[in-house]
Amino acid sequence: MGVAINYKQRKNHKKGVVPSKGSVSKTSQSGRKRVAAWFLGLAAVAITAFVTAYATNLGNITSSWIENLFPPTGLPVRIDSVGIMHVGNTHAFANALVLSNNEFSQLNSLNQTDPSYEAWFASRHAVDTNRTIFELVVEGNRNHTVRITDIQPIVSCQPPLKGTLFFSPYGGADTSTQLLLDLDNPHAVPSYIGENGTSGKDFFGTHTVSLRQGEQFTFEVVASTTKHFCKFTLAMTVLDGDKTVTENVTNNGQPFQVTAMLDNNPTKPGEFSAYQVLYIVGPKTNSFGDFEWDRANPNTFPR
Repeated sequence: MGVAINYKQRKNHKKGVVPSKGSVSKTSQSGRKRVAAWFLGLAAVAITAFVTAYATNLGNITSSWIENLFPPTGLPVRIDSVGIMHVGNTHAFANALVLSNNEFSQLNSLNQTDPSYEAWFASRHAVDTNRTIFELVVEGNRNHTVRITDIQPIVSCQPPLKGTLFFSPYGGADTSTQLLLDLDNPHAVPSYIGENGTSGKDFFGTHTVSLRQGEQFTFEVVASTTKHFCKFTLAMTVLDGDKTVTENVTNNGQPFQVTAMLDNNPTKPGEFSAYQVLYIVGPKTNSFGDFEWDRANPNTFPR
């Protein structure tokens, strides 16, 4: 009996293709591809994580090695800035300072909140009275943590200045300060006033000032005297590993200055008679809320 062969079978027969008894479906092939792709993706993630961790660890090791190879130079604590903060409007001068009409006009034309106003006094060597306040910004300068353990004033004092006094009863508001230095007793430990109003007698006995490399700390320093005219710098003691280092702090290369004000309670005429020249500040004529300087007689003021 002959077997009927269809066209497709004849075609395959001629080409030598033998039909298989079993074959893999397209659905099974697609599933295997998805599983393979998932395993490849998982492997890629694992390899990426490994390479990233290795590179990060290698980077940290390299950075640490470079830091140890080239350690920071200079003192363990860097002085970033020193800025005088004027609170109040009273200044004293060593000599008699008699202003001309033009100088009076120039001074009274300045805005008292503008830097040019204080620059006018600074250019004529004015000195703060009773206390001087400045902001000291310091920064760690070592690969390891350093610690500031003390700040003491190095003081040279003489009798208070009594050449000229610019006296203003209109004082500015006090800022919250951290470090108080008594120049009349320079060997005393620095006391303090905290930002929350707390106070104490030994700042460094109750506060730790530790600095990592690049870390900053700001001191607001108040140095006061009721008896003298004082010039001073600061000796800052720093613990640098197993070494103790003393650093000198100045007012941008110059000593800080402050003078006691003579007879600073003007309740009776002649309370400022110790001064050669006296200027007082009062309201401008027909100008509410504004002030100007005028000359007064130190032997009769406030009469």
